[in-house]
Amino acid sequence: ACPKCGPEIEFRVRGAECSVKGNQATEACINILRNGGIAAVKGLGGFHIACDAMNHQTVATLRERKRRSNKPFAVMAASVKVLRGFCEVTSDEQDLLESPKRPIVLLKKKHPDAVLNPLSDDVAPNNQFVGCMLPYTPLHSLLFSVGGKDHAEGARTLSVLVMTSGNLSEEPIVHRNDDAIKKLSGTVDAFLSH
Repeated sequence: ACPKCGPEIEFRVRGAECSVKGNQATEACINILRNGGIAAVKGLGGFHIACDAMNHQTVATLRERKRRSNKPFAVMAASVKVLRGFCEVTSDEQDLLESPKRPIVLLKKKHPDAVLNPLSDDVAPNNQFVGCMLPYTPLHSLLFSVGGKDHAEGARTLSVLVMTSGNLSEEPIVHRNDDAIKKLSGTVDAFLSH
């Protein structure tokens, strides 16, 4: 998008008066997610609540904050190759995942045993399937990149994120930036909006 008149990304930590914009916003969000934080990320239809799906403590914290005891969370992975690390993916499922619609596809876990599965068991407790999707906006794709000079040498990239609906129980998904700050501040640590 045009850097002068196109959309601008903004990152704000919950309760902070100031924010960062542009490339720094993306980098700040990646850092908070990598370090166990939970962020509200604006997509096309509204906000998702995101966290590192391989961080057991963070996923448990998200489950607690959303008061969602056992309903599965969907995940977004950087690629089908990443999904193959913990799920079985048929060629038909790959075609669906990579289609322009980018739907959530239920994939069978490769290793139902939590010891062998890199995903937190709290992503889909007591379930042999995981709802999986690939990035469907450029902003989502940026969350899986480590291109910035601020990253430490050998910094761990994010490869799979929980992406659950940005709403309170029984309420519609939040889609306005101001509403996200008001309604999701008790659930998330930071906001990535545009």
